[in-house]
Amino acid sequence: MLFHGPRRRGALVALLLAACVAPIPSWGVETDAVQVDLNRASAAELAALPGIGATKAQAIVDHRTAEPFRTIDDLKQVPGIGDRTYDSLRSSITVSGSAD
Repeated sequence: MLFHGPRRRGALVALLLAACVAPIPSWGVETDAVQVDLNRASAAELAALPGIGATKAQAIVDHRTAEPFRTIDDLKQVPGIGDRTYDSLRSSITVSGSAD
């Protein structure tokens, strides 16, 4: 047998795990990432952003209710949104004219 014995089975497991976590090459294909509009997104949509969650999502909704976002930089005015969170979200967010 090709993978008989504990050493060879371990090698097979390592090979399978490496294949599962290896990045998939894009081969030059660009994908359009969907951006979340800070002035129009629901609290659930905002909560799905990395590092946000339900509490920060509600803080974003409360902020835009009081004063709609004019630029994505305004997100840093929301309590709990620091530079690291903002930097990780920059490519995922956008701002429209105002909330409807």
